[in-house]
Amino acid sequence: AAARPRGPEGGADPWHPGRLEIVPVRPRPGPRLGFDHYADQVEEFCLAHGGVPPKQSSKDPEERRLGKWLSRWQQDYCTRGVQRPEQQERLMAIPALAERILLWKDIYEARTDDAAIAPV
Repeated sequence: AAARPRGPEGGADPWHPGRLEIVPVRPRPGPRLGFDHYADQVEEFCLAHGGVPPKQSSKDPEERRLGKWLSRWQQDYCTRGVQRPEQQERLMAIPALAERILLWKDIYEARTDDAAIAPV
């Protein structure tokens, strides 16, 4: 007979299937919220704060959450240009973001132009 694996200090193997504990998967705290939900919240935040968009470095958890969402949207847009036109239009309708969105568009276009002329 083959020797059974031993655990620390010669005890029974802690990884034996009979010793493994089944841990239930924790469900998400709520339904996955879509783009429109976050865009509405960002717009409400900007209106309530004198036209200033949320910052991801804020100490306020709600502002930080919205700032992080906006940052992820920006990163996707600037690096891959993957945002849908209706999403871009929705965020452009928020006065506090319109100028930023145009800047992000310029960054993406500059990156793609640079990539097209960069030597291999």
